[in-house]
Amino acid sequence: MQALVPEQDYGARWLATQRVAMLADRVGFGKTAQIVLACEFIGARSITVLCPPVLCENARAQFQQWRV
Repeated sequence: MQALVPEQDYGARWLATQRVAMLADRVGFGKTAQIVLACEFIGARSITVLCPPVLCENARAQFQQWRV
């Protein structure tokens, strides 16, 4: 598994503490990795991902890459 930069780790941990939140950052910064790790932190058993159809395969691959 790849390592997050400190800003990404902070974002994932912050996201895990929120009841409702939106994570927005620049393109290519690793939002998917932050979301996957936030889900791991809270022990989520399932999640819903909303994205354009063209990004579904990429999202699936990113989840496989970043799962702990």
